[in-house]
Amino acid sequence: MSVVAAMFLAAGDCSPGRASDLPPAGRSLFDHLTSRRIDERIEQRVPYPFQALLAELETRAGTDRLGRPGVAAVLIPLGRSLQRNASPGDYFAHPRIVAAITGEVAAVTRAAPLLRDRIFLGFQDETGIVEVISYNERAGRFEFQVVTDYRRGATPKVFYARRAVCTTCHHGAAPIFSRPSWDETNANPAVARALGVHAKSFHGVPVARGVDVPNAIDDAVARANRIALMQTIWRDGCARVAAPNDPALCRAEALLAALRLRLTERLGRSVSEPAAADQLRILAAAWQATWPDGLPEPDPNIPNRDPFFGGAQQLGITAARLPYAADEIPPALDPMANRPPVAVWRADAAGIDRFVRTLAEMLAASDIAQLARGLASRRAASAPARPARLAGSEAFPANDHYDFDRLQHALAALAADSRAGRSDVLGNAAFQRTPTLQALFTHLGLPADSVCCDFDERAWPPARLEHDGIENPAARSTPLEPFYEHCGVCHAGPSESPPGFLFGSAASVERNLSRCAARIRYRLAMWRVAEGARAKVPMPPPVFVPSWNHAPPHDALDRMVRYVDARLDAATRERLLTLRYETLPACRESGGSIRRSARP
Repeated sequence: MSVVAAMFLAAGDCSPGRASDLPPAGRSLFDHLTSRRIDERIEQRVPYPFQALLAELETRAGTDRLGRPGVAAVLIPLGRSLQRNASPGDYFAHPRIVAAITGEVAAVTRAAPLLRDRIFLGFQDETGIVEVISYNERAGRFEFQVVTDYRRGATPKVFYARRAVCTTCHHGAAPIFSRPSWDETNANPAVARALGVHAKSFHGVPVARGVDVPNAIDDAVARANRIALMQTIWRDGCARVAAPNDPALCRAEALLAALRLRLTERLGRSVSEPAAADQLRILAAAWQATWPDGLPEPDPNIPNRDPFFGGAQQLGITAARLPYAADEIPPALDPMANRPPVAVWRADAAGIDRFVRTLAEMLAASDIAQLARGLASRRAASAPARPARLAGSEAFPANDHYDFDRLQHALAALAADSRAGRSDVLGNAAFQRTPTLQALFTHLGLPADSVCCDFDERAWPPARLEHDGIENPAARSTPLEPFYEHCGVCHAGPSESPPGFLFGSAASVERNLSRCAARIRYRLAMWRVAEGARAKVPMPPPVFVPSWNHAPPHDALDRMVRYVDARLDAATRERLLTLRYETLPACRESGGSIRRSARP
């Protein structure tokens, strides 16, 4: 299995055409937070303007571990998102906002969803679009969504996005962010000065920000990207344990290790890597047999990029001036370029420790506080008759704080419920915080309040996919077949970004391809340039067609090249690769009918 294929597997099988764009189960946390029950139906209303949306999230986000507000937001005027060209020439008057929930509520009596590391937003006001990456607890994955018509006088609409388009850059099917020192953001003094020429804040996000804010987003992104790997091991690793052990036992032991970690660290004590590995020998054996080469952890960090090329120290500059070619994104900085895995999770002490710590992070501090009180308060009580402990694991020694032995008995009972079909929380599905805690607390005799996301799914209106039901009327003539085959996943829809040059009537597609010819030819030419010498990432993106680096389909490439070459004059063809890519005619039709924010 290639590294790219293994990364898609670890990310929940999000390679093109394989993962469901709509949630296979449940709904995103963003859907839950922006929806209300009205009589017998669920109605979704997204707060407007964006400052109101951030304020709503802040009321639910609590604070982070350093006591800072639980929503971190930065300004990125010259970024690398699909919306980066929404305000050409006016970048600093309309910066993109990237926000993440980095905190959680501290009140242990308040029923609240766990939002930390689970909701990420991108907003550029010129587009009227909010891009959302939000966790779906039932499906155990992040969902990609767009809020369209997000402007004054309109009614915002929420759609799920096509994952193949999103994972072109989001290789782990989760959020991405820049590496330190986050020079695209307003933490860069030069960027902040250029933004400050226009305003002191944008949509409630101050221009004056230190590096601690993007650092908080970066940390949240890193934690979020480990969730998919944890879910893969929980679901598929435990599903493959060998008899006489079973998947329910494997997951019960994993949950016991995670709870022990959180409870012990709550006392200011540490748990060593070998301790977890020794307890999870059953899982380790299945893990090694299933993934002998380990599971690669996709790198969510794109390289740092300074649009001022180090000019942050030029404190005398007050005008919003950009250096030459600041809008170019070379392959080394392009989020579409292949990124090596940041780590490989193997079935050793370090890998099992990563798994247990990520599983432990799926629980809120309030969950652990309630569990700690329950286990501590009942230590002296006479214990009722208990079922057998978890077979194959050592009993935790009694201590003066928590009754780990009692916790182990409760998890053994939960595993027995799973085997008997009375519960599915330890079944072959994603780990879900809410039902798991409800079942565990019931066995412990603790209050099992509903925590989050308990809407009856039958009351939800159907989830809607962006562009769903909009058929492409274009007649696919023979010369266009390779374009639809290799480019259609991203470019055959009625979108402005990525440009939908394959959408429309046959005549409009002809016009689109003529307008886009120079850019298409430039990208195709990169497949005939050595990887280290390319001026741009080729299209289709290498992350989707890794075999093309070694054996590109020459016939299809030649047919596409001949088609676009016929639409370029000889002088342009001759000097095309000497030109800056961003100076070539844009594929988007200025003032045309393709307006992403105006679609139903």
